[in-house]
Amino acid sequence: MHWRVLITVVLMAAPAWGETPQPWVDASINLHGGSATVIATRGAKAWAISAEHVSSGIGKHVSFTCSDNRTAGTGTWVAEDPTRDLALLEVRTRDTIGVAPVYRQLQRGRLVACGFPKGKGPAPKRFAWAEETRITNLPARRYRFAVKEGRFRGGDSGGGVFVNGSLVSVISHGADDDEVAYGATHRDILAFLGRQEEKTGKLVKDDPPDSAEEDSKEAWSWGDRDRTHQIIELWKAIKNQPQKTGPAGPAGPAGPAGAAGQDASTAALESVRRELADLRQQLETIRRTPITVQVLDPKTKQVVAEQAYPFGTPIKLILPTK
Repeated sequence: MHWRVLITVVLMAAPAWGETPQPWVDASINLHGGSATVIATRGAKAWAISAEHVSSGIGKHVSFTCSDNRTAGTGTWVAEDPTRDLALLEVRTRDTIGVAPVYRQLQRGRLVACGFPKGKGPAPKRFAWAEETRITNLPARRYRFAVKEGRFRGGDSGGGVFVNGSLVSVISHGADDDEVAYGATHRDILAFLGRQEEKTGKLVKDDPPDSAEEDSKEAWSWGDRDRTHQIIELWKAIKNQPQKTGPAGPAGPAGPAGAAGQDASTAALESVRRELADLRQQLETIRRTPITVQVLDPKTKQVVAEQAYPFGTPIKLILPTK
């Protein structure tokens, strides 16, 4: 049976997790029944992000332990968003040992995560980007990650997914011993934190100087980029191509060569053709992306059935009547 368990762990390609301290591990905290990540500090206060279903309710208190298993404290839930499955916890800065900031620009590179399965850990994992999808029990779109190292356990819910030490997603659910995890999108995290900044002050950091896209085998695929931006840029490239001239007139006297009346260069046209072919391939990839449907027990929140359907498949849900 699949369970509605959240996870958050990922591994970098380091030889052993314990050999070199990782800032994103230091920022991870154990809620003893869930996980969270410290994302910002200001003076005596700090804030951690987790999953809404881990929260006990706005104004409620929760005890936590840092990843060194020594530093501990008590926090207060100050914000929730059940649609995005996100929650914000206010803690004391002196009770934390690390911060994993959220940047406005989605960072790219190797994906790692960290959580506290069954209240123990930290337990890092290594993820790989799979796709963006929808699931039936959450209205907001989700990132779907492939778990390359490690397995899900209860208590990992609410943990963070990281790139280059910055938080890019919060795991909303997965399944014990499964190799797939789902998490909130970066844009939903920005929207959620943005609504809280009037009360808390700045929670999202400006982009670092070296925030250019990392060119590596484990960098996120095109599916994580802004496709609208790509389409607009392609449209601009086509629009800016020089206009072709009309039919050639009768030959005139020889004169100096000029730029007027030139056709678009062969290289430029070929570049546009390649971009159009790439766009068609991306659209085909979207069409092939399946939609995962899960059925949850309303009392236990356990996943009792799960099925993937081809993109565009009509799905009818029949609700029980009282």
